[in-house]
Amino acid sequence: MPHRSFCPVRTLLTCRAQVSYHCIVGDPLSWLRQQAQPDDILLVTQTDGVIWGVPTEATGWATSSDIPNSGSPASNAELVWEARLFNARREVLVWRDNSHWQARTIADDVNADLNSAPPDFCEYDFCEYYDEHYLLWGTTGVTAQTKGAGFLIVCEGAQGIRHAPPSSDPNLNVSAARRLCLRVRHYLAPDEIARTVATRLVELTVCEEEEQA
Repeated sequence: MPHRSFCPVRTLLTCRAQVSYHCIVGDPLSWLRQQAQPDDILLVTQTDGVIWGVPTEATGWATSSDIPNSGSPASNAELVWEARLFNARREVLVWRDNSHWQARTIADDVNADLNSAPPDFCEYDFCEYYDEHYLLWGTTGVTAQTKGAGFLIVCEGAQGIRHAPPSSDPNLNVSAARRLCLRVRHYLAPDEIARTVATRLVELTVCEEEEQA
């Protein structure tokens, strides 16, 4: 995992973001597995907790639900609010809309010519963005594996709040000054008013507190 400081990245950058929407029938996690890429991370929010995961070589997932004492509930499509499948290039977001499932994909095209018109078959809604890093719970961690994938069970506070993000580094350590965090990308509206119109997850990383002079 790359390391970052606690300070958020506020630099305004440009790229074209291709946005597409989908309707889903059936299990949303099964549909997401069909969209999965090898370096994806899955983050599922249920009414009873949070589940992390990564795609396996087969057609399934390796998830924190499979790890004892991870703090993750059992996967249950009936309890899912939303699920995000993300890597540095794009995010697929699935959410519940009453009794139906909707999905949105945002894919960045960093090589796009911003001065040219987009192709007819693409919908480019966003051109400017900035990134921030959001700290996650966890000041101590224990590594674990399931289905060949590595996870880090992190714990914080006297109440022992737990979750288990994926980690390919068996030597990864966390502390109060060295925390797991999510890099989050905020897209701005293409008009005269600077306002955030969409947000996606980019990567799971490590933030280290900068020493004070």
